[in-house]
Amino acid sequence: LVMHGACSVINSGAKGMKLTWNFSPDLKTESPTESPWSVIPDASFSDNTTQREALIVAAGSGAFAAGSTYIVSLQCEDLDADEKAVAQFSLAVNAPPRGDDCTSCRLLGSNCATADPTQGEPIFDVFRVSCMNWADEDGSLQYQFGYSSGDTESVFDWGGSRMVDLNLPPGEVSLKARVRDGLGASTPWQAAGTVSVFVETTGARRHLLAVDDTWERSKTKLKETLDLADYSQTNKLGSAIAMLVDAVFTGRRADSHSGCMDKKEILLQY
Repeated sequence: LVMHGACSVINSGAKGMKLTWNFSPDLKTESPTESPWSVIPDASFSDNTTQREALIVAAGSGAFAAGSTYIVSLQCEDLDADEKAVAQFSLAVNAPPRGDDCTSCRLLGSNCATADPTQGEPIFDVFRVSCMNWADEDGSLQYQFGYSSGDTESVFDWGGSRMVDLNLPPGEVSLKARVRDGLGASTPWQAAGTVSVFVETTGARRHLLAVDDTWERSKTKLKETLDLADYSQTNKLGSAIAMLVDAVFTGRRADSHSGCMDKKEILLQY
């Protein structure tokens, strides 16, 4: 934030003037001995009856509280004549959007599954993250989603949809989301739930890399997404498959490394 102020007197020179800035309420600062702003005099101005300067509050300083209104005052004092004048204006700080908690579930058809909605199979089950009933007076809301599994994290681009459907890698997957308004004010990342994504080694659900036909299913699913020209979903699916390959490799024999790398190379060909 940059604000410019000027003080003019009739008879005194600039050395007889004093400019004082003030915010009400006070700006937040890390140390009570440090000013939350800096002032830069305008040395290029040659009129000796006028003094100009710029006040700067650094971006990202956290000095302003979201949603608050501040009264900014600039006091001009003529030291020779012992006279003062004050100019004020109101500064409203934008607040991020507000809404319900973001949630997640495994889909069954087009709705959340009623049985075990937080459990599913990697790659082939679809999990939905939703941020419903959000609003902001500045409109044009955008949403960003992401997830983490182990030490790996995936974050996707901002978009206008309040929900996203994801194919996830195996593990305990933590989902998250945030929302921003048309002026760029964003909420912090908020948790959208944790889901258990696992591969059953027996029965209908089998280990993706342990059985060739399930690996073929993964490639087929990726190709189908590509054929639909849905590149956003293709990136999400490709990321999940790559993370699945890494998860399978962890803890296995060293000679399985080449097989995992071969599969990653196949993914890059799509």
